[in-house]
Amino acid sequence: LVRPVIGLRAAWIKQRIITTFQGVQSIAEFVNNNFSGFGPKAAIETKWIVHCKNAYLYSIFADFTGSFLWGNWRISDVVNDSNGLTLSSSVGNRFFGAFSFQGIMGIGLDYKRFAMKLGYELGDWFNQYQVLDDGTGAHNNDLLLQGLTLKISYCF
Repeated sequence: LVRPVIGLRAAWIKQRIITTFQGVQSIAEFVNNNFSGFGPKAAIETKWIVHCKNAYLYSIFADFTGSFLWGNWRISDVVNDSNGLTLSSSVGNRFFGAFSFQGIMGIGLDYKRFAMKLGYELGDWFNQYQVLDDGTGAHNNDLLLQGLTLKISYCF
């Protein structure tokens, strides 16, 4: 089974990075990189049936989604050192778009109106990791999210 999907996607990330450096002078840095946005998405969902018996359907699936998210970034950076100096960098709100790609592969179980999927997911948000580096300035790098995903659904 191969099914194309076209629709809208909404997403948000609330990212907080805390770093500390210890030496002659100790430094603690607190970075917030928050994003919220929405946009069009296109996906391909696949399902390969492995075994079917007594209304139980066991399968292997792979879903791939690409989207363009138009949204708002809110970024702030505060550095405190052991001498009592505090430096604050606040970038004004940024409104622009970014591409994202998501892939998930795993196993599925369907029984009548009940469905369950368990898989490994990897998401790449292009240019989402936006921070200010004290040495080289602004960075727009990819933010990778990964982990296990469990989806349980029941159709009424």
